[in-house]
Amino acid sequence: MLWGCFGGEKIGPMLPIQGNLDSHGYVRILRQALPQARLDVFDGGPFMFQQDNAPCHVSGVTKRWLERHEIELLTWPAQSPDLNPIENLWGIIKRKVDQHRPLSSMEELMRVVDTTLDGIEEKTLTSLVNSMPSRIRAVIANKGCPIDY
Repeated sequence: MLWGCFGGEKIGPMLPIQGNLDSHGYVRILRQALPQARLDVFDGGPFMFQQDNAPCHVSGVTKRWLERHEIELLTWPAQSPDLNPIENLWGIIKRKVDQHRPLSSMEELMRVVDTTLDGIEEKTLTSLVNSMPSRIRAVIANKGCPIDY
């Protein structure tokens, strides 16, 4: 499993996740990745962070950490994990990784992921980000229920 982020036409850090992820592990990832993402992806400026309602994302530990670090969150409907455009990016990565199976190590996986990310065009990322308003409108029209995106 990987944690990753992107915004605009830039991809942020991608970090491997070992085992099950609890709130404390998630905060460790955020502590490690978000400062670099803020610089690399958002040029040190403001950004809105998007995550789904996974238990480690909505726990008190995570919420307090995000508040202390003044990370603005996009409000997330309870039944709509399909809003996040990173799911589309994960799909691109997964299809490329599947072409290289079997992989023998985490290092090999990360090499394939890095090569895949290097090959993703900026216009693909921009298109995913720009799709957010229509995704949100579709969820509102569907009364917060999942949409087909």
